[in-house]
Amino acid sequence: MRSHTHEGDRTVDVRSLQTRGADGNFNPYQDIETETVRVNATTTRTTTRTFVRDDSGKKTLFQVTQEEKRTLQSGNSTVVRTTSNPDANGRLQVVQQENQETRKSGPDVEETKTTIMLPGINGGLAPAMQTEERQKRSGNTVEIQKTTQLPDGEGKWQVAEVRHSTTKDEGKNRNRCRAQIWTARWAK
Repeated sequence: MRSHTHEGDRTVDVRSLQTRGADGNFNPYQDIETETVRVNATTTRTTTRTFVRDDSGKKTLFQVTQEEKRTLQSGNSTVVRTTSNPDANGRLQVVQQENQETRKSGPDVEETKTTIMLPGINGGLAPAMQTEERQKRSGNTVEIQKTTQLPDGEGKWQVAEVRHSTTKDEGKNRNRCRAQIWTARWAK
């Protein structure tokens, strides 16, 4: 089941999922509510709330993801996405934050740097993974190089994997060809 409402600068989408019970009937399983608010000409805020249902049908908050996206006239953008889960007392605790910067480095080239932050041993968020993706468009072909880095024991980034792929758009058909995946194995 899906619903969509739009009022001014705010939209709300609700999607409900059901599972088939042992008796063959469909029972509510999960509800996903996504609210998007256009703050101004360059900024949107999106909040996604995921609810699960117990055997009696009671709805319980499972996860909240908040995203703020800012787009500049140049086409560059930043996204901050924070995911929180409720603790045993129902208070939201941040479990992940994703910081993403996308910039145009040429007319047909876009580069995105993403840093994933996870709860650290000292209580704050600490960088856990970083990706750098470069997409180059040439006609109906897109070449992508994605580098994944992980922190070593000294807090320096080390390359863990490099992926190269090419996508060719041929009308309704899209061909994806993986050219090369290189994975680094390192240990301290």
